[in-house]
Amino acid sequence: MKKMAKNNELTKDDVHEAEDDIQKLTNETIKAVDQLAADKEKEMMDI
Repeated sequence: MKKMAKNNELTKDDVHEAEDDIQKLTNETIKAVDQLAADKEKEMMDI
């Protein structure tokens, strides 16, 4: 994306918005993985 912005294919605002969207998706994925790990840990402790 930064290369595209440098080549004036994207505006700085477009890059910033895309980076924010990517960060939100990353945070949601990490939260989901953490929840799965916590659920699995609880399941293992019950055995």
